[in-house]
Amino acid sequence: MITFVEEFVALANQEWADAKDRIRWDSASEEVWHLILDQHPELVHTVVLNKTTPPSVLLRLAKDGNWRVRIFVAMTRRTPREAFEILAADKDEGVRAQVAYNKKTPRDILERLAEDEEPRVSELARTRLAKLS
Repeated sequence: MITFVEEFVALANQEWADAKDRIRWDSASEEVWHLILDQHPELVHTVVLNKTTPPSVLLRLAKDGNWRVRIFVAMTRRTPREAFEILAADKDEGVRAQVAYNKKTPRDILERLAEDEEPRVSELARTRLAKLS
């Protein structure tokens, strides 16, 4: 378990395999995740890619000003429903397309995206819906 911000930063800066595994699989408290984002915004992608990032942190990142961060959240299968709701209404079509592509996106959100004005988004959503039937 990661207990300090500095521990996460040190792991993120290592090249050895054990550090890479820990950065992807070790858990931390919600408070530590939020402190990492507050103190080291450059590590946001590393936080999103961690397999134990709590839903509250993913929800926070679904509202991030950087579309690249929002795309990473949209790709994550652990994304909570509330974050999917936010991302499905994102102004960036790439974010909406990634929501449509995600296998964990709820059906009703896919149905909404199937009506998206952007053809790429609506087609992806319709394709995902067809696979659910």
